[in-house]
Amino acid sequence: MRGNTFKGERQLSFDGTVNNINMRGGNSNGITATNSASMNYRNDWSKKVSADAGYSFNNRKNETLSKTSSQNFLENFTRLENASSDNNSDNYSQNFSGNLTLKPDTLNFLRISPRFSYNSNNSSNIGFTDLSQQNLNSTRSDISGANSMNLSTGTNFYYNHKFSKKGRNMSLSGNFNYSNGDNDRDVLNNYVIKRAGGDSTRIQHQLIANANNNYSLWSNMTYMEPLWEKNFVEFNYSHSRSGTTTDRVTNDVIGGNSIFNADLSNNYEFQFYTHRFGANYRYVTDKLNYNLGMNAQPAILKGQNISRGINTDNRTFNLIPSARLVYKFSKQQALNVNYWGRNNQPGFL
Repeated sequence: MRGNTFKGERQLSFDGTVNNINMRGGNSNGITATNSASMNYRNDWSKKVSADAGYSFNNRKNETLSKTSSQNFLENFTRLENASSDNNSDNYSQNFSGNLTLKPDTLNFLRISPRFSYNSNNSSNIGFTDLSQQNLNSTRSDISGANSMNLSTGTNFYYNHKFSKKGRNMSLSGNFNYSNGDNDRDVLNNYVIKRAGGDSTRIQHQLIANANNNYSLWSNMTYMEPLWEKNFVEFNYSHSRSGTTTDRVTNDVIGGNSIFNADLSNNYEFQFYTHRFGANYRYVTDKLNYNLGMNAQPAILKGQNISRGINTDNRTFNLIPSARLVYKFSKQQALNVNYWGRNNQPGFL
C-alpha cells in the first residue's frame, strides 16, 4: 500500500507492506513473514525554515526447519551423521531521522539532524545431532533461546557564518551518539557418548547476559581569513571523547543452582579523549586548489578491566601534516590528491 499527498511545499508519503513468503536463495531460508511501514515528510515552513523527516517500522518473523544427512568414507572406517534443527526468530525495528534547516539571512546557515533507532529480537533453537563411527556413537541435543535489545540515538549539527569581508568565514559542527544494548542467552546442551566400555553423559547449561553502553561526542570549529586574492589561512580546533562500558556475566546451571563462571565473564570500561589544533594555508582558483597544513593532537586512553583488576592510562602526542591538491581539467574530469592522518579510538580488552 502506498500513498502520497502534496500541498504547496509540503510533501507527505506513506508506504506499507505485508508479506508471508517462502524465502529461497541468498542467505534466507524457511518461512518469513514481513510487516513494514514507512512515512516521509518534507515542508518549507517559510523562506527561512525547512524540515524533513522519515520514520520506518519493520517486523520480520522467520521459522526454519532443516534436516541433513552425511556419510564420510575415511581410510579405516565410515562416519555417519544426521542432524535436524528448528529455528525461530522475531525481529522488530524502528528508525527515525530528520533535518531542520534555518537560513535567517544570506550570512548564516544552521542545520540540525537528529536520529533514533530501536531494535529487538527474540530467537529460539532446538537441535539434534547423531554421529556414528566404528565402536562410537554420540548424540547431542541442544535447546537455546536469546533476547536482545539495542537502542541508538544521536544528532548532528552544522552552523556557518559568512562575515561581511569577502572570504572571511567561520563554521561550527559536531555530533553526539549514544547506544545501549542488552543480549541474554539461555543455552542447554546434552551430550551422550556410547562406547563398548560404557556410556557417558554430559549436560552443559549456561545463562549468559551481555550489557553494552557506548557514547561519543565530537565538535569542531573552523575560521578562515583571506590574506590576499586567492590566498587564505585557516585555523581549526576539534575535540572528541568517547566511552564504552561492557559487562558480560556467565552462570553455569548445575543441579538447579546458578553458579558464577568467572573465566567466561568480563566487565570493563574505557574512555578516549582527543584535542586537535591545526593551521592551513589555502590557495583557490577556478582550476587549481591546494592547501598545506599542520595539526597537533594530544590523546588520552583510560581503561579499567574491573573483572581482572587491570588499569590502563596511555597518553600520546602527535604532529600530523596534511595536504590536499585538486586540479580541474574540465567540468567532468578532475585530479584529487589527499594526505591526512588522525588518531583512532583503539579497542580495549
